[in-house]
Amino acid sequence: MNALLERTLGLLVAVLLFLMMLSTSVDVVGRYVFNAPLPGAVEINELLLGIIIFGTLPMITLNQDHITMNLLDSILLPDQVDAVRKIFLTALSSVVFVLMTWQLWEQALTLATYGDRTSYLKVPLAPVAYFMFATSAITSLVVIALTLSHARSVWLSTKNGRDKE
Repeated sequence: MNALLERTLGLLVAVLLFLMMLSTSVDVVGRYVFNAPLPGAVEINELLLGIIIFGTLPMITLNQDHITMNLLDSILLPDQVDAVRKIFLTALSSVVFVLMTWQLWEQALTLATYGDRTSYLKVPLAPVAYFMFATSAITSLVVIALTLSHARSVWLSTKNGRDKE
């Protein structure tokens, strides 16, 4: 399942990133060489950027590749304290992602209800918001699973420590 998710979202993001690069290049060449920019290029890039960011979110979270700050790494924490810190941070991330998912759902419903579209190209915004909601929901499930996995490993190491005594 992990490999399928990575391949599918990876391919989608790669294609969209290429399209974004292509639209930007055509827009710049058209603007400066022919004095005729690509109509709607900004809107295209805005939509693609949202899809790319949210499309990569489940993969980045699953691989635990988020950018992190190692402020506490200089302080040598015992393994159990570090494990509890991981549980706390992933639990907090779970709450944040669940709230974000809920808000994206609300926003997608609002956009669909009002039929909101982009200004120039008149592209409907609701499908993009639903995609963002779906990938955020997947990410929420991944973070919850990571939290449970960290908690389980702490529980098992504690249990094994007691069994050895």
